[in-house]
Amino acid sequence: MNKRLQDRIDSWWHSNQLLFLLPAMYGGHEHTWVFLDAGCVGCSLCGVVHVCQATNNIIQCCRERQDDSSVVCLLTGIVLSTTTFFESEISISDFKTDSHSCLQKNSKKIHVPYEISQNIISDTVKHMIELLLFSDKAHEAREMEKKRYNKKILAAFNKHVCGQRYKFHQYNIIEGLEFSMNAVSKFRKTQISENVLSETETNNIIKSIIEFIGKLNLPKPYILSHHTEKFNNLVTSIIYICADGICDNGVTYLQKFPVLKNILPLELTLLSCFQIQPKIVTDGENVIKICINNFIEKKKKIR
Repeated sequence: MNKRLQDRIDSWWHSNQLLFLLPAMYGGHEHTWVFLDAGCVGCSLCGVVHVCQATNNIIQCCRERQDDSSVVCLLTGIVLSTTTFFESEISISDFKTDSHSCLQKNSKKIHVPYEISQNIISDTVKHMIELLLFSDKAHEAREMEKKRYNKKILAAFNKHVCGQRYKFHQYNIIEGLEFSMNAVSKFRKTQISENVLSETETNNIIKSIIEFIGKLNLPKPYILSHHTEKFNNLVTSIIYICADGICDNGVTYLQKFPVLKNILPLELTLLSCFQIQPKIVTDGENVIKICINNFIEKKKKIR
């Protein structure tokens, strides 16, 4: 801990020590945190101080993995760690394609036979749908989400029990259950059935995605001459976008399939269950946005 932060903590403690309602660092209560400095908070009731990642913390960091795969301390809001791409997750062929498109601005346009590109699109879409919805990894992701949901219910109930501990009346378990239900109401309730989609629904989704990709004028790194990790990531992103669809000025570019919103794996499970970086969903959205904007601009010029 640096001297400036230590001085800030000492100053806050001496200024408020007579205002603390509970003994110093008393543990039998719910802490009320106030901001002291970046990565540092103090309890206004007992005076205990928490400094993120400090070795001598009495109250340890409350870690939670976010949707972008970063780990955040819920007490201070500080990002404790972020996920980076490791060497094993980098596609050399995609890197060469990116370099080729950047360094050779006047390179000849690569023509890929229609049959080959359609086969690659079809195979990739079917493979990613199978992986995300019907594979053993998809089952593992659902189990992980169930455990996460149950853990949040338990944490909410424990919080309510602790809050009522020092009130001198009989505990009302109905109130505790209602509090817990309200606390997890914003979280998705996991599907119990393994038959998440019918064959007809699955085929409709696959058909819609294949037609959508066929209309896109993709950048050179996504040239469909062979299977690439970059194109797999783009298809994964499109599958997630399908839950809301894409519509602009009355024109539907990608059909909406609301059922996907409740059955696709949470983005925070992509890395641990599928070895897919959650950030690729946002990256794919940006690529598609550029393609659609270019298509709209080209249409305006023709008019």
